[in-house]
Amino acid sequence: MKTLIVFLLGMLMFSCAPMVCPEEKEIRSFYSQDASPKSYSAVLSAKYGPVRIPLFVNKNEGGYEIKTIGFKSISYRGKGLCVDSICLDIPFSIDGLIFGNVLSGDEKVSCSLGNVVFEKDDQLYWRRFVFSQGQLKRVEVLDKNRDKTLTINYGDRNKKGYYEFLDVDAGGLSFRINIEEVRF
Repeated sequence: MKTLIVFLLGMLMFSCAPMVCPEEKEIRSFYSQDASPKSYSAVLSAKYGPVRIPLFVNKNEGGYEIKTIGFKSISYRGKGLCVDSICLDIPFSIDGLIFGNVLSGDEKVSCSLGNVVFEKDDQLYWRRFVFSQGQLKRVEVLDKNRDKTLTINYGDRNKKGYYEFLDVDAGGLSFRINIEEVRF
């Protein structure tokens, strides 16, 4: 009987205790947008079924330059990805895809069953970043204007600090981005 009472009291204390995310500070600093490398070049490929499109990314102080077959110019400046003269607003930088540096610092944090979840809601997007065992595992982005969801599932992070692949689901269009090489 005493064991049952101690167990019930323990459960009550645990359920009423505030949730503390022990990994929050480490995750915030490691996955911060400010922690991104200042310059690098990378070789990526986007794979959709049997189609494979190579992408070459070069980042320097002036921004990003992205090259691929069939387009004159692809660039990323601020929050816009521009293909030739058409620009699209995207919710985080190329560094967020390659290195997982997606946190801006103003996200709300919560913990649940081994996961640390950061959420941010602004006028254009609602973002959710899910971390498990200190690693970024999933990003969900809801475009409020278009009512479309983008989901990115991150693969393994290698010893050099970049992810080996990402599985992307953009409203029914699913493809994989392989990060084949990054040079600093």
